[in-house]
Order: sequence, then structure tokens, then C-alpha cells
Amino acid sequence: MVKSLFGYPAADSGEIRRDGAKTDIHTPLDAIAAGIGFIPEDRQALGLFGQMDLKFNLCMAGIDGFSRWGLLDKKRLSLVCASMTRMLAIKASSYDASIRSLSGGNQQKVLSSRGVAVKPDILLMIEPTRGVDVGAKQEISEKILALSDEGYSFIISSTEIDELILLSDRILVMKKGRISGEMLRSDFDSEAIVNLAL
Repeated sequence: MVKSLFGYPAADSGEIRRDGAKTDIHTPLDAIAAGIGFIPEDRQALGLFGQMDLKFNLCMAGIDGFSRWGLLDKKRLSLVCASMTRMLAIKASSYDASIRSLSGGNQQKVLSSRGVAVKPDILLMIEPTRGVDVGAKQEISEKILALSDEGYSFIISSTEIDELILLSDRILVMKKGRISGEMLRSDFDSEAIVNLAL
């Protein structure tokens, strides 16, 4: 469902509404134009460009803004990269370091920062802390909460109930493609969430 909100693939049925108004999203470009960003669950296969370095991976979402007459402004690219690595505390030997040389947690932070770089109104995330260590998981969660305080909205799909309880204001539980229950923060209960999914 979350991928369909980004037009990847387009939904077979139903409607997408924002602020009560129907929003047609058939492709990722439609979603981006509607102010929706997306961070996939599989950073290696779907998110990162393994042959490229840190700065290109960080800035890929807005790469058109770094080029003129077909040439990249590498100085500007490095300045933006410096700002983004500070913001998310990304650890790397240099901006030219291969993305594959970074730890799993730092790779996930790169992916998250790319999603934020295009300044979406809504950021879709699937399993945002999958495959990272406990320290990186905490850092990513803290950044999501900080960005939420700044006005960003998130739709997060996760199989980790503790993560959902920490990050959410509202939880929708799905079963066989349909919503089986809804909870607001004041009613969050991990056992009840599990039961709704069974």
C-alpha cells in the first residue's frame, strides 16, 4: 500500500486523498509533484547507487539543481553534502568515499537524508531501521521525531511494533489488504496491535 501511495506501482483500486481532495498518483513523478517523498525498505536494491560515492548518493534526488549545461557543480555538491552529513551525523572517511564503504546505519541515514532533501510534505518510509545496529536505530528514530517537530509528516510501514509505538501519533493495522484496526497514541498497546493483525 505504501508503495502505491508513491505510484510504485500505481494502485489497482481506491482513491488517494490529501486534505479531502482527490490526488491522482500513477507514477513516482506524480507523487513527487504532489509533495510526497519515499524511502524504500531495501537500501541496496532500491535505494542506493552502489557504484557512486557519498556525495552523489546524498544529492541524487535533487541532482538537476547541481548541474548547468550538462556539467555538475562539484563544489556546490560538496557544500550541500557537508551540511547533510552534519545534520544526520553521517560518518564517512570523505565525501568521495564509496557508499559501500559506509556502515549499514550510515547508508540508511544517507537514504533518509535524500528523502528529506527534496523537502516533501509527506515522507513515506518502509522499515526505516531495518538491518542497522541499535545505536543507528536510535539515531534514525530521533531524527524522524525531530523532523516531525519541524513540520514534516511521515507515513511509516514497519513490522516492529515498538518502533511504531515510539514514532507514531496514529497506527493503522492491516490484515489481508484491509484496515483491521486504528489506534491513537493514548490507546497504544502492543498486545492489542498484534491481535488486530492476527
